Amino acid sequence: STRDFRRALRPLWGESGLSRSTISRANGALKDAFHAWSERDRSLDIQSAQSLAEAAVNGLVQRGDLAVRGAYIRLANPVPG
Repeated sequence: STRDFRRALRPLWGESGLSRSTISRANGALKDAFHAWSERDRSLDIQSAQSLAEAAVNGLVQRGDLAVRGAYIRLANPVPG
């Protein structure tokens, strides 16, 4: 809403204020930017997450905390419970 923009941008523009048309254009630009961001290629994010998970598992295996057998991962030294 225009009140939200005015409140958020008051520290930048002081009391000079912004017109409704300026706020409307800014709102449209933010919506467009969000849409472009939400439609971006996420494959790099997925690849990064996979690489990070693999590195974490490898580190825990090297430390002796995990054991990997085929597709299964288990605690190397489970706590009796």
